Amino acid sequence: MNDMSVKQQQIESLNSEIQILQKKLDSKTKAFAILINELETLKHERDQFKSLVDSLQEKCGQLKKQLTNKVEYLRTLKSVLFRFKSFLFAT
Repeated sequence: MNDMSVKQQQIESLNSEIQILQKKLDSKTKAFAILINELETLKHERDQFKSLVDSLQEKCGQLKKQLTNKVEYLRTLKSVLFRFKSFLFAT
């Protein structure tokens, strides 16, 4: 084998290696793009979930306040009825 032939084989080997590395890089680039899209989707879902949680917490607070008001109303009503009953049976 002459010196030119050896160099030609080395060049071909390097070109093959470059092609393999380019394919690996392309594959990793595509995988990275998929991961970025998935991340964006998950961020959007997280934001929707957070909004839903905030809405439910607000609704829960409103319901708790309504329930507290109704309990106070019923306690007042019970007290009034008890006094009325006492008044009726006292006379």
